[in-house]
Amino acid sequence: MSGKLEKLLCGIHQQSHCHPVGNATTGLCLALAALGLRGKRVAIPNSVCPNVPLAVLLSGNAPVYLDVTTRDLGIDIAELIGKGGQVDAVIAVHAYGSVCNIREIAAYCKSRGIPLIEDLAVAQGASLDGQPVGSFSDIAVVSFGAGKIIDVGHGGAVLTSRLFVLNELVAREAALGVQTAASKEAVSAFGQYHTDLYNRHYGPGINAFSTAFKTRALALRQHILCSFDRARGPEIEEQLEKLDGVVQSRRERAETLEGLLARCESVGMEILRPPAGSVPWRFNVLIERRDALLKSLLVKGFRISSWFPSADLFFEDRAVSGVNAAVSDHIGDRVLNLWVNEDADREYIAAVADELTDHLALDSV
Repeated sequence: MSGKLEKLLCGIHQQSHCHPVGNATTGLCLALAALGLRGKRVAIPNSVCPNVPLAVLLSGNAPVYLDVTTRDLGIDIAELIGKGGQVDAVIAVHAYGSVCNIREIAAYCKSRGIPLIEDLAVAQGASLDGQPVGSFSDIAVVSFGAGKIIDVGHGGAVLTSRLFVLNELVAREAALGVQTAASKEAVSAFGQYHTDLYNRHYGPGINAFSTAFKTRALALRQHILCSFDRARGPEIEEQLEKLDGVVQSRRERAETLEGLLARCESVGMEILRPPAGSVPWRFNVLIERRDALLKSLLVKGFRISSWFPSADLFFEDRAVSGVNAAVSDHIGDRVLNLWVNEDADREYIAAVADELTDHLALDSV
């Protein structure tokens, strides 16, 4: 540890060493490289941000897309065990802020002698039985990017208990520069491309674009991999001091939404209730015939989203890969994410709950 930010993060996540990086994608990529992994197979959950498989690919490794469970939105341990010796490392993602089955995943990795990386990009402040996420693994990666629990629009960090991993990571990160304005524009343009592709073609047909998408994603290497801007450190430190309050306010908003929507939970809507200790990145429900409702709410100006579709759809040809994505696709086809951050005031919560209630009432007629 070399500064206040590193000490804060090590204390929060019960790790020994910390190094800030330009973003979580860079953190995952460098973590895999620091472990000496190249040309290996890395297990990831399929219901995940596309930056996770992208980081695996940029590190010179191959993602193994595993189905998830609706219980905690993380890797299905049965899927992981079923892969046997076909997996050389695991990235366990606490997706949507939901604490995944991290203890069983960690026990499996230990029994196989393979490294485990925790991705808590949208789960900072979460815990399992009082133990913070980020402390169950060899390496953990956090994010402070836009839309995250701590959101300053820049940066992330890698935490580890292994000094040799830290040293290797620091050495590799030294070759990267701070992200330029041109690189930010390139990453933003790719994000818009991904959104447009999703909006226009989501469904089985989107997989036809996987080769073009993967090619364009890999071309981002020089733009997305970057070092940390130390000038942003004090701002992150200030926000981390408020983490407990941020987590509590998100949980309170999620509880309010659940109270308003529980009375109309039905075959047409399922509330995803994460394990105790989770931090709501969004409040997640599964809605039958979601798309019409989503479009209606967006037209009315509601902050709402439908991420994430199964990640393999964008990177692999399913006709060849044979990926099992039954639950990931079920989530991708139905998930509706309601805001629970500081933008979700009482008016938003009441209004969006009314919209969902009215939709379900009409849908049942």
